[in-house]
Amino acid sequence: MPDVVMVLDGAQRSALAVVRSLGSCGIRVYAADTGAACLAARSRHCAGHEPLPSPQDSPERFVAAVIEAAGRVGADMILPMTDASTMLLVAAAAQSRLPDSIRIAAPGAGPYETLSDKASLISLAGAAGIPVPRTVIARSRDELVAATTEIGFPCVLKPARSKFRHGDRLVSTTVTIARDAGELVSSRAVDLLELMPLLVQEFIPGHGAGVFSMYGEQGPVAWFAHRRLREKPPSGGVSVLCESTPVDPAMRDYAERLLSTVNWFGPAMVEFRIDPDGKPWLMEINGRFWGSLQLAIDCGVDFPRLLYRLCQGEQARGPGDYVVGRKLRWLLGDLDHLLLQLRGKGTAESFRDKLAAAGRFMSFFDSRTRLEVLRAEDLRPFRHELAKWLRDLRSG
Repeated sequence: MPDVVMVLDGAQRSALAVVRSLGSCGIRVYAADTGAACLAARSRHCAGHEPLPSPQDSPERFVAAVIEAAGRVGADMILPMTDASTMLLVAAAAQSRLPDSIRIAAPGAGPYETLSDKASLISLAGAAGIPVPRTVIARSRDELVAATTEIGFPCVLKPARSKFRHGDRLVSTTVTIARDAGELVSSRAVDLLELMPLLVQEFIPGHGAGVFSMYGEQGPVAWFAHRRLREKPPSGGVSVLCESTPVDPAMRDYAERLLSTVNWFGPAMVEFRIDPDGKPWLMEINGRFWGSLQLAIDCGVDFPRLLYRLCQGEQARGPGDYVVGRKLRWLLGDLDHLLLQLRGKGTAESFRDKLAAAGRFMSFFDSRTRLEVLRAEDLRPFRHELAKWLRDLRSG
């Protein structure tokens, strides 16, 4: 029975949520990340910190260091928290590079590759009758021109993979919107055509939404959903204030069709675009925990403990329902949001708008809201985060 877990990417707030969840129920948890210390390692629930090389800069050294560190602390389970570490560890497990005694808390290579490849995902979703934007796959500049002629502007340029191995590095890609031929030519995505296919998709107006799930060997065991109330940057980015919501039945149905088709295991974040008529369109699937994981835990869906039990072979199942309307606030991220608004780098243009943004930030007395990092019973992570925030502020 695994009783020592090593959580990778310890600088992530989601890693802190995992350490607090598992450590508080008696599991010995180690946090691993680059550098001398990390956010999750500061928790009183963390048994220790293991330094690692960068997965982006040194993929091979990273995998070797993870295996060595897991052996050193006696870890039975490794939990990757980002796309980079998940991709590398899933591949390492498929290549039998890990000892048999260590379980990677992630899906197998087949399901992971199928859903991580956006071209493969679009094909699978279309065959399953799931709404996807009109898509043309381009593999050359000539095909790209033909694709944009067919789709029209604005269009979304989406590399087939979010991350990929190129030489001795791990390269990240970005999704961009081309509003005209000039933006198409200048897009960084065009430079990747020699390395991977590029999806040219119809632009769907509306807003983003998604569902979060946990899958065991027999299928889904838990679902969750939230909506973003404030983001950093304000125009759209990482959530700094979010609120739990009911799971949308249509999005859950679409997500379950895809995940069950490939025999998924572990966490999954299924993202959609909701058009003005309320119709969800599939965007992508991420096979890892999400940034605001702590909100689900606060609402009664303890995904890390469910995953731990599933990795032991137990028939775990989440609650039938959870608290709706509860909020999670990343305080320093929310402060960044406010500063961007006040500096004219957000959506607040007038003095009145900026004053309203300041008023919203000062609303601390909401019984439905919990702070993500700052917890009275576990203060050291916030002290670590605040010290880093102040250093970054001084350095500009």
